[in-house]
Amino acid sequence: MSPLKLLLPLLLGTAFLTSQSFGQLAVPGDVLFEETFADGPFPRGQNTPVRDTGWVARTTFGNWVKTDAGIEGTINPDDGHTPVIAFTPPAELEDLIVELEFRFVDEADDGKQSVRIAVDNREAIEKGHVCSAWANWDNDFVPTGLTLEHIYKDEVFPKPEKKWLQWRDNRITIGNKPAGYEAGKWYTLRLEMIDGRALSTVIDEQGNSVTVSGELRAFATPKSKISLTTGTSRHELRAFRVIAAAANENWTDARTEPTNGKRPNIILILADDIGVEAFNCYGGEDYETPRIDELAATGLKFTHAYSQPLCTPTRVQIMTGKYNHRNWTYFGILDPKETTFGHRMQAAGYTTFIAGKWQLQSYDPPDWPNAERRRGTGMKVADSGFDEYSLFHAWETEDKGSRYPDPKMDNNGTIETFEGKYGEDIWVEKIADFMERNKDSNKPMFVYYPMALPHWPFNPTPDSEAWEDPSRRYEEDTAFFPDMMTYMDTLVGQLVDNLEEQGLREDTLVIFYSDNGTDRRITSTMNGVEIQGGKAYPIQSGVRVPLIASWPGTIEPAVCEDLVDASDFVPTLAELARLKVEDWWETDGQSFVPQLFGKAHTSPRESIFCWYDPRPGWDKEKFDRSVFALDKAYKKYRDGRLMKIDPLIPVETEITGELDAEAEAADAKLSAVIKELMKGGEPPLVDAYGDPIEE
Repeated sequence: MSPLKLLLPLLLGTAFLTSQSFGQLAVPGDVLFEETFADGPFPRGQNTPVRDTGWVARTTFGNWVKTDAGIEGTINPDDGHTPVIAFTPPAELEDLIVELEFRFVDEADDGKQSVRIAVDNREAIEKGHVCSAWANWDNDFVPTGLTLEHIYKDEVFPKPEKKWLQWRDNRITIGNKPAGYEAGKWYTLRLEMIDGRALSTVIDEQGNSVTVSGELRAFATPKSKISLTTGTSRHELRAFRVIAAAANENWTDARTEPTNGKRPNIILILADDIGVEAFNCYGGEDYETPRIDELAATGLKFTHAYSQPLCTPTRVQIMTGKYNHRNWTYFGILDPKETTFGHRMQAAGYTTFIAGKWQLQSYDPPDWPNAERRRGTGMKVADSGFDEYSLFHAWETEDKGSRYPDPKMDNNGTIETFEGKYGEDIWVEKIADFMERNKDSNKPMFVYYPMALPHWPFNPTPDSEAWEDPSRRYEEDTAFFPDMMTYMDTLVGQLVDNLEEQGLREDTLVIFYSDNGTDRRITSTMNGVEIQGGKAYPIQSGVRVPLIASWPGTIEPAVCEDLVDASDFVPTLAELARLKVEDWWETDGQSFVPQLFGKAHTSPRESIFCWYDPRPGWDKEKFDRSVFALDKAYKKYRDGRLMKIDPLIPVETEITGELDAEAEAADAKLSAVIKELMKGGEPPLVDAYGDPIEE
């Protein structure tokens, strides 16, 4: 074995241990590729296989000189270029560490002395997607990955108080202190890329971190080539290696420092059919919701959160991050080709569980016209990205059973009926059991709880007087709606209490949201105004919903007035899980993680877009297609109507007559949003049976 290979484990071990305090993000694994440069430079301009590794090297520009210790790169006097070696891997690489051993021969006076590692994605080069690490004689460099385009958008971060700035090749780089390299001593330049993040470190021969970069999002994916560049310096390269990397719990991100480097457990609660007007914390006056109010008072309450007007449109949008016109098929159906946030969280290393209502595989009863086209065509929950599940709504509509008294559920493929029990109680118990069984794992947990409450039928709850008489448990009456609201609140409180008992509360983010407005049979009082439920209709009371986020010790009590909609959950969950949002996801949302941590979003939403048409599907013959865009003050329908939005209650008023300057500007802005988002077209217009309608 070569002396270098004997040294490698020691070097990796000491470098890793000494760099922990700097937030090193990766754990070294197997060495995937290693080159010692013992045989001198590769032929210039030729693709050269590197031994039997499958890697290919190519030298371009400049000149290389062989030395006793390795190779030395020198500037080409003819064209002024410095040499570059590009290594192309035989297969796509995942998270990785790239290391380069180098030393400066002397302190030259003829220009900037530097050495560089760059990870490029050739398909993205035109977009400036390069992530690099530099070692410079007189100051440190961090991963670049930031082009001038990003600078102009004020996306440079972090911004340390003492920073060293340098422009180079149309990129800005930020170092955290002077390097202070000594000529003749060997150093290791390390670039780590994991979960779409990058960290650069220079390590001396004793394993001490000489410099550590700030932590930046990596704009490249390590899937094409890795290049080494000399700069106009006199230095030698001794060894280059690529190492598999794994996540490290000590990785700390600037925006999640309060978590001590741990990614949070996440419980996402999706209430069924309840608008913003029903909650005391939003000004509601008719129902008791003390536990949800407590979450709002001690966490972050969003005042401008929106959903779709009906359940399936919201559920498809929240799980895929896409507006409905991009992936809508039928009501009660999630296209099996889609990727859900369950899949995303699994990919990020989370253990996943879903409990509650599914209703995304099959919906139409068999006697509904054209039902045979749609029945059973949706995504099966077993394929939806959840390790475990417990769900109401059997896969044939006529045999779904009850969601409340004597509930019928599919528990990981086994259909069970719980006589004498209440459905929501079962699900809260199963969530607690799931978290108890997995809390000691090194994997964080993601729980999606699309609860049934307070959706019709309006039945008694276990806290209702009528529940005491088993013969009355299936009674349907709007008089039970307040009981259902209160019981929903009780269950949310029980979830929080369970987290406390399990010692998980400060490690868990709880998000409460709703799929659409309140049932139209219900009228509630909000800030002294009676609000009729707007479920299924594109009016404000059909789409303006609660959104509350609670994470003690991390999220400070606050109110956020930024716009949020269902498409924003996929990128938000991905960022919390430190999973890079790729372009091919085609998500329409944007993360609201900055707001969660009390930061001003660099580019907050300026509008919400909605494409809504629940057809085809049973009981959907009374609905029409509606397309609109809105901001915090105005709402524009594609049919030409412009509405004024009340800032406090879910009410909109049509503006008639001549528009003033403010309304005219809003009309133009929102019309442009609709036009831009509809460029790609939309599904054909059909009736409730799926037959074409002439426009």
